[in-house]
Amino acid sequence: MLERRPRGTLITGDQTINYSSTDTGFKAIGNPYASTINFTGLSKNLVSENYYMWNPRGASNGIGAYITLSPNGLINPDGTTAYEAVPNPQYGAEPIDTVGNIQSGQGFVIYVDASNNSKQLVIHETDKKDNNSNAVFRRPTGVSGTIPAKLRINLYSGNELADGVLEVFDEKYSNAADLMEDAKKLNNMGENLSIQRDGQYLAIEKRKPVNINDTIFLAPYSMKEQQYQLEIIPTDLVLPNQMAFLEDRYTNKRTPVDFTNTTVIPVNFDANPASKALDRLRIIFAAAEGGALPVTYSSVRAWRQNKDIAVEWKVENELNIKEYEVEASANGRNFAKVNTTTAKGNSRTGIVYNWLDLNATAGDHYYRIRSIGLDGKNEYSSVVKVSVGKGNTGIAVYPNPVKDGKIGLQFNNMPAGEYTVRLLNTIGQVLLVKEIQHSGGNATNVITEANTVVKGIYRLEVINPDKSKTSLNVLCQ
Repeated sequence: MLERRPRGTLITGDQTINYSSTDTGFKAIGNPYASTINFTGLSKNLVSENYYMWNPRGASNGIGAYITLSPNGLINPDGTTAYEAVPNPQYGAEPIDTVGNIQSGQGFVIYVDASNNSKQLVIHETDKKDNNSNAVFRRPTGVSGTIPAKLRINLYSGNELADGVLEVFDEKYSNAADLMEDAKKLNNMGENLSIQRDGQYLAIEKRKPVNINDTIFLAPYSMKEQQYQLEIIPTDLVLPNQMAFLEDRYTNKRTPVDFTNTTVIPVNFDANPASKALDRLRIIFAAAEGGALPVTYSSVRAWRQNKDIAVEWKVENELNIKEYEVEASANGRNFAKVNTTTAKGNSRTGIVYNWLDLNATAGDHYYRIRSIGLDGKNEYSSVVKVSVGKGNTGIAVYPNPVKDGKIGLQFNNMPAGEYTVRLLNTIGQVLLVKEIQHSGGNATNVITEANTVVKGIYRLEVINPDKSKTSLNVLCQ
């Protein structure tokens, strides 16, 4: 019986791969040796220290996904670099080697700089490693300080990890996108989540510690029409006197992000192109005045109720709020306090408050809500209007012109049902689409959050439950 043996040339010696000055971007490489190598020792000239591996069992689509590996500040007992995997197999994907090892014949991907200079990658004989290495992480010998703070953001489809990104914070990094330091996003065939910075899409962003008013711009794409979950996991993220929230520009919702525990936020994608906008999601950091972000008014409504007027307001992120004052006006300019309601207590979920204006007289009635914090600071809601004895029916933008970019849509004696609102610019591009469930009567709905719309003229289209359309001009100053 003949024994079949592998044929071909056994590759030995250092292997050099040169790239021209015009070569840039992702390059696929194969381990040329009949032995495991470690990525740490490879000589890299204008080649990123990050690399990419294919995980055939990763992602939610069953066809696999790329894993980005980047040095994490730790070293293995043998002196090689330990790597951070994104998305992290620890959080649901098939395990992948994070000690830098690449098996014999295994492919991997590198990123070559866009510089107009020659680039080079050298795989050395000395990079060969024991195939059975089970190295574990330890802190770098002789390195002072702490491991950088991190914010991991995973995208789940059901119970399957679809993709993820990572923010790493340390003074040694730059806030500008640097593709030799940050890890550029290598797109999957299924869903993708990336970080936008300076026109680049990143899997890993390494930047300086968080400051107030910093923003992380998330870019989901190739999404299915379904519900996903964003899992936000902080590690050593100590931010005194700061808070953060995930802002969803499609639903106009803001959800607080916890700095000490995992935050899970559902995100729906539907047939509306606006739900798949690349700039839909962002994490915003802000000062925690009095230990909390300003309360958010998610809705303010007022409607006729027999001879009275019912006023209702719903708030999110009610932290360190003492009370609410209802203010009323006959002309929409001069307001006076007519009620004080004690806050129900700290809550990050929605809370609904109600007040009844008894025996309302004929004419126009304007209402707004003022929140008063424990520190004495206050926030105002939008203004709602109810007309008594006039029978006015219709939809209007109030106030118009808009002063702060927060567009309020006033329903006056309108029937209950689902209303579709579209905001368009002067050349007809759709900037926002929103569905509003109106329970009938009078109500004001905030269409855009403050400072999210630039100055200019816009058209607001409202499709009523009976499919009739109302078009309104909006001036943002």
